[in-house]
Amino acid sequence: MRLADDRRGRVPFALVGVVLLVGSAGLSATLAGGPAPEVDRSVGIAVERTTAASSTALRGAVARAGRAAARDPVVAPAETPAGRVLNDSAPYRDYLRVRIYLAARAALDDVAVRANGVRGTASLPAVGNASALGDAKRRVEIAAAGDSESAGLRVRIRNVTVVASRDGRAVERAAVSPTLVVATPALALHERVERFESRLERGPLAPGLGRRLTARLYAVAWARGYAQRGGAPIENVVANRHLELAANGALVREQRAAFGRSDPAARGALAMATARTGLTDLLAGAHNQRGSRATELLTAGFDRYRSATPLPGGPATDAPERPPSRTVAVNRTADRAFASFVGDETDEGFDATLRSAYAPNVRVVTATRTVRDGRRPSLDSPGGNWTLRERRVETTTRVERADGPRPASPGGWHLLAHETRRVVRAHALVGEWTRGNDSRTTVQRWADVSAVGVGLAGNHRGSVGPDRPIRHVHERGGALDGPKLRGVAETATERLIRDRGGFDAAARRAVEGGIDARSASVAGRRPSELRPWIYRDLAGLRERVRNVSVAVARTATVADGRPPAAALAGELRSRRAALLDVPERYDGVADRARVAARAAYLDRTVARLDARANRTRETRAGLDGALADAGVDLDRARRILADRGRPATPPAEPMAAAGPGAPANLTVAGAPPYLTLAELDREQVAAIPEGETRHPLAARNLNVFSVPYGDAADAVASALDGATDRSATDLRTAGLALRAANRTLDAVGNETLDARRDRLRAEVSRSLRALRARLVAELATAGLELTAAERRRAVRAGFDRWDTTAGRALAAANGSAADGVVAELLAATPSLRGTERRDWTSVTVELALEDARSAVDGPSRSTVNRTRSVARDLARDALADAGERAADRARERWFGAVLSSVPAGLPVAPVPGYWYATLNVWDVSVRGAYERFAVRAPTAAAGAGDPDGAVTYTRRNQTVEFDVDADGAVERLGRTTRVSFETETVVVVVVPPGAPGVGDTDGNADERSPGWSIPRPARGG
Repeated sequence: MRLADDRRGRVPFALVGVVLLVGSAGLSATLAGGPAPEVDRSVGIAVERTTAASSTALRGAVARAGRAAARDPVVAPAETPAGRVLNDSAPYRDYLRVRIYLAARAALDDVAVRANGVRGTASLPAVGNASALGDAKRRVEIAAAGDSESAGLRVRIRNVTVVASRDGRAVERAAVSPTLVVATPALALHERVERFESRLERGPLAPGLGRRLTARLYAVAWARGYAQRGGAPIENVVANRHLELAANGALVREQRAAFGRSDPAARGALAMATARTGLTDLLAGAHNQRGSRATELLTAGFDRYRSATPLPGGPATDAPERPPSRTVAVNRTADRAFASFVGDETDEGFDATLRSAYAPNVRVVTATRTVRDGRRPSLDSPGGNWTLRERRVETTTRVERADGPRPASPGGWHLLAHETRRVVRAHALVGEWTRGNDSRTTVQRWADVSAVGVGLAGNHRGSVGPDRPIRHVHERGGALDGPKLRGVAETATERLIRDRGGFDAAARRAVEGGIDARSASVAGRRPSELRPWIYRDLAGLRERVRNVSVAVARTATVADGRPPAAALAGELRSRRAALLDVPERYDGVADRARVAARAAYLDRTVARLDARANRTRETRAGLDGALADAGVDLDRARRILADRGRPATPPAEPMAAAGPGAPANLTVAGAPPYLTLAELDREQVAAIPEGETRHPLAARNLNVFSVPYGDAADAVASALDGATDRSATDLRTAGLALRAANRTLDAVGNETLDARRDRLRAEVSRSLRALRARLVAELATAGLELTAAERRRAVRAGFDRWDTTAGRALAAANGSAADGVVAELLAATPSLRGTERRDWTSVTVELALEDARSAVDGPSRSTVNRTRSVARDLARDALADAGERAADRARERWFGAVLSSVPAGLPVAPVPGYWYATLNVWDVSVRGAYERFAVRAPTAAAGAGDPDGAVTYTRRNQTVEFDVDADGAVERLGRTTRVSFETETVVVVVVPPGAPGVGDTDGNADERSPGWSIPRPARGG
């Protein structure tokens, strides 16, 4: 059916028109005015007001949650369903989110708004189990409000349900996710305390407590070490009481770095502790001796590093001055090289050098000119049918005087003498012929004539010493007015020409091609005064070389750098030209001999310094092993040594000038404020639980080289060749112990010490007898031309100048006994009194004593130890019993000598002249904890639901638990732990050579505080 034919459902157009007309009329009436219909907006208003009220309630909830979270912060989640909701990597953040959610839910329960009969409420889902708690945590997002952590907290709570209801029936429901900025420092305080604790854990090579502790301990150790080296009665260079003071000073500085302020109670306690220890006790550990020699030494040492441990009212800095450098000179190496050179009888020694200066190289030179060149004839047959049986040339040579060419000299050589000859060589060509039984001889003659010049060329510039021309080399005059090389030509002619047949034979060989062109050294006549003159010059150079020095850091002993001996060798190389003082033209051959001797001596000195540098490297290898045995890494100790002067705090990060958590607003309080090594209980610190005790700080310091003959020093010595008996001490150590025992017995009688002193004296005497015998043997090869009886008498009398066994041992150890032996030799032997012989005697005796001393062992280690320990104990008892005035007198008389009777530390190359430093190493560790540590920050309380206006972040040892699901039972979420730390460092002290060295001499090399055996407080759950 077509659409036009379908009539079903059709509406007449008339009806449509009526409807349109009526509708338009109604619309026109409405637009034209009249009463408006009523619309109910109560629901929308209720929702808006509820949302606004919720935001206000949530701000207060966040502030309260932040305060509660800071009061009991969870830093270690518990192994409970509620605790496992917290992420191990950020437990406090999750804990704060949980706190905010629960506080927000409780706050929203009180939100109720009415608008024209419509009631608006807001809510968050209840937390019924651990799974729901996890969902609740995830609804809360937190972050710092701005670029700085101190700008407050930005919080977003997702899906807060807002409901509008009328007559108990919900008419509208909406989900909102408000974002709030709340002025609470809850997160900022936690971040700062975490950063503070992490800095306390850092070692000496990073900004933090370890570096500050290192700087302060270096200051104290170097000051006390230098004072001990100067003679102050210091038995314990680095004591645990110094660690306590240095650690607390560093902690106060770390508080200021982390929070902008430090605990005022800690500052006061530190000032009191410093004052109680006192300047003298800080350095010496002894009673105050105002005006005494010890105080002067201690104060001078402390002044080097006065900035490292701030005293009340003093500067507060952790960066010590760099330890002073030491000037190291060539010293005894110059004597060793001198004796080696002058006493060397080989071709490289002193006398051989002088001979070489007067022995130029000479060679035969020739020149040949052909006068007539006879043409050699051909051999002619005497006739037909002759057969040649033999052919030969017969030559006769005739040499006659005649003019000839002058021989030329090679470059750098000159002609010393020459003669000319005419050489005629007559030749006959002889033929022997046969024919049947007949024979015939034919002869054909010719002659060659040559003019030959034969001479001697000399080269006197390159034999020894720097190459320079010599003024009038073959004439008398110049230095010493000697003959120089005058007469060398005659000697050379005799040796190279006449002894080989003369000029005729030389001319004949020149024509025949048989001249030996090799050079030979020809010695000339030397002035009788040449040797003493050059010896005196060389001795003067030796003294100049002895004083050549370089400045090296004290720490070069342990540093992994260029050894001082290598630096000295480099300095001599750079100053070689000035020390040689080579003229543009030698003033005669003697002058050249002088410079040649200087050059050879300098070469020997540099070679010995290079050998010493290699020995230093071997010593460092032994030191590495010794420290490794003690648990100290030498490479790390070197890095700490180099790094100790760097700032302990990097440049400050940008922080807001004000606001919650800003450094200017914080206050810090630790309990106890000063971490002591002593044991404390609740009576001293209220934060300690009743019936329990604490050691807030524990310390350990290990002195590696507490005595020079201990195992550590043995490990170093064993790395070197030729180490002597490791169970024996050296004479210096034994002599000091014996002298201390004698002085102690003079002041205090004691049978035990008397017996041990006698045994030590017997052993020292036995070692001295062996040393004197060895010295007598050494002098036999010193070139002094003395009989054995003369040597024995001089050695015995030289040592007898000291009237005690201890005095003789110390004289042998420090080399002064050599002066006594030399004096006895000069007095008994007039032939040794000349300038040269006197000097040679002094040098050789000193070196012979060194060699003898290095070959002889001292008394046993156990004897020295036992004697010294009794003397030290007696000295302590005497001081404890004496009054203050008597104690001062006793200390001035003998206590200091007893305390330093055995030198501590590791001598580096402990030979007078070579010994340039004594070092010691302390391996230091500290650990501690605050029983309670609180950081408080004010907040803008008005209108923020924070009536007390402050948030206090508190760390202590406590379980954190509360009712999270409102079932009346608390759930354990985790723990808040004490702020604790542990750090360590290595302190290296290097002092100049000589007694008493540096180190702890109280017999306690491994010092541990009473709390060291107690394990460190746990940081986790």
